[in-house]
Amino acid sequence: MPVVLEIWPAQHYSPIHSHGHTTGIVFCPTGRLDVMVYEHLDWNATKLGLITLTPGQCAWLSKDNYAVHQVYWC
Repeated sequence: MPVVLEIWPAQHYSPIHSHGHTTGIVFCPTGRLDVMVYEHLDWNATKLGLITLTPGQCAWLSKDNYAVHQVYWC
């Protein structure tokens, strides 16, 4: 299984994107990670909720859960 490590400076964010049919884990090693979850991939998509991760916390994603999101590194 591939592993991706992303290290971002504070106040950076991703565009709204989808991981499709993948399954994965998002882990927060330091700072705060805010993940806005959307209903589908569209700029006008309904926001389903905000997940905030602090150091040591993780969240999982799959094709049915949290696949479409935008990530903010605080």
